[in-house]
Amino acid sequence: GLDLSVNDAAMAIVGKTPLEEAVLQTQALYGRPSSLAVYLTHLQTSGDVDPVTLEFWARYSRNFDSALSHLARISFELAATDNERWSALQLMREAMKRGEAESAIRLAEILLRENPEDTRAEAWDLLAPLAERGSGDAINLMLHYANRGDEEATRGEAELFARFAAIIEERGDFQALAFALPHVARESQQDYINRMKSVMTCDFKSAVRFSEALARIGRPEEARDWLFIAGNLADDTPWKLVKMGDSYRDSVGPSASAEMMSNYIRAWEAGSGVARYRLLDRYTTPAYAEYDPEAATELFLDAFQTLEDEGLASILGRLRGSTEAVQAAVRERIDLIDPYERAAWSGDRSAMREFGYFLRDRATDAVAMREAMAWVQRAAEAGDPSAMFELSRAYAFGIGVVADAGDARAWLRRAADAGH
Repeated sequence: GLDLSVNDAAMAIVGKTPLEEAVLQTQALYGRPSSLAVYLTHLQTSGDVDPVTLEFWARYSRNFDSALSHLARISFELAATDNERWSALQLMREAMKRGEAESAIRLAEILLRENPEDTRAEAWDLLAPLAERGSGDAINLMLHYANRGDEEATRGEAELFARFAAIIEERGDFQALAFALPHVARESQQDYINRMKSVMTCDFKSAVRFSEALARIGRPEEARDWLFIAGNLADDTPWKLVKMGDSYRDSVGPSASAEMMSNYIRAWEAGSGVARYRLLDRYTTPAYAEYDPEAATELFLDAFQTLEDEGLASILGRLRGSTEAVQAAVRERIDLIDPYERAAWSGDRSAMREFGYFLRDRATDAVAMREAMAWVQRAAEAGDPSAMFELSRAYAFGIGVVADAGDARAWLRRAADAGH
């Protein structure tokens, strides 16, 4: 079936085929909140739906809990202007007034993610009452955005558990129980596992979360079993396949190499850029059992053909940091000056930096070194912190430029100010 997770904001524009639209409409009619929200957003953005139909679905969605929360979240993800973002936040606040706890969670998450220092107090006011009622989502957000410099805030996982242990024991939901599992006494762990099973939703995220919790208490084979269940719920969605690969890597370990790599490869074949980087990490790192210069070469060559600008520059940076065996395997297949130069001329500052480094590393005379440092200087002037630092060294030692202590200090200060 269609994956109607709100994580895929683009699903708000589904309906590309009659079958997709029919499936979406059927799930919306059954009252699934995320489906209702996605379908309503689809109708609102399609531009050819009559007002009567829109009004029907707007009224129909009010009969189901959490539908407005999902609509608000999708609206925020799709917002292209400040006004649209503000409207989406107002939708969340309206959903909160209707008692939809999920909107309070999502609003708090946005407030913390977008501008955590300015909006922390409002976010904490939203999360604390939910955590006091046993909401694991609220507790996990408090942990993720904990301000360790704030003496009044909970500073870490152990402190959060101590604060909410009694509430979780009494009425914690699935996420709260999963959060608490590594912290409860060993003799209580099986009881928590049984409770997790009794209250969990049978979906992909819950199965993965179950696996993560089991791994943390030293049960990797049980964690593996739950990942197998999650795999049956992943429906070849790229981000889910990447998550599966990450979970096999982190929760099961080296014995799950085959499953990890299979999920990364499937995700990459489905178009995931993240999966490409995961695979390159395994193929180019000698410490990993999956180290394979030839397999890495195939990925690099594919990236050179399909990526542009910043994406291409990032891949080139990864190649430059790879082992000599990997770089040699790539050089046997392609003249690297072409992708480096193509990326640099796009105007992307990281691409200009990488091209400068590439030319510097192969320079054999002063003319070639001056050309290399000219590209580094272009990147520095465009605001690249690493290029600024490298340019300060060049001026300090007269590498490709006329040595100038004043310029060296100036570029070093700029690099520091830029966060290098």
